[in-house]
Amino acid sequence: MNFKSNKGVTGIDIVIAMLILMVTVPTMFGIAYNLTKDNNYGRRESYAVKIATEIIETAKATEFDEISFKSGSLFTEELDKNYKKTSKIDSETEEEIYEYTYYTCEGNDKEHYQIQIGLLKKSDAQQDLAKKIKVTVIYPVGNKEKEIDISTVMENTKSEDVH
Repeated sequence: MNFKSNKGVTGIDIVIAMLILMVTVPTMFGIAYNLTKDNNYGRRESYAVKIATEIIETAKATEFDEISFKSGSLFTEELDKNYKKTSKIDSETEEEIYEYTYYTCEGNDKEHYQIQIGLLKKSDAQQDLAKKIKVTVIYPVGNKEKEIDISTVMENTKSEDVH
C-alpha cells in the first residue's frame, strides 16, 4: 500500500482555515458589538426611569399647596440640588394642556438627559382638588433619542380645603 505522507500543510488546508476565520471573526465582533449596544441602551433607559421616579417621588413628598407654577417652576429647591435648570428643550412631546419647566443632567458616561416636568393646567377650583404631574426624560441611544414618560395625580387630602 502506498500512503501519502502527512508532512507539512497543503494549500487546501490554508484556504479552509482562512474561510473559517473569515466567517467566525466578524460574527464574534458583531455579537460583541450588539451586546455592548444593548447593555448601553438598558443602562440609559434604567437611568432615565430613575430620574423620572425621583422627580415623581419628590412631588409626592411636597405639600399639595406648594406644587404650582407661581414661582416659575415646580418644587424648585429639591430639583435644583440634583439637576441643572435649563430653558425650553426641543421636544415634540410637549402638550399645550401642561405648564412646563425644564432641567438637564449628565449620566454616568457623560450622556445628557433632558427633563421636562409638566403640571396640568386647570381652573383654580380644580387645582384645589387634584394636580396631575407629568415627567418626560429624553435620553440618547446611538444617533437617536428615546424618552420615558411617567405621570401621577396628587389629590388634596386636607378635608377642610376640599369643597
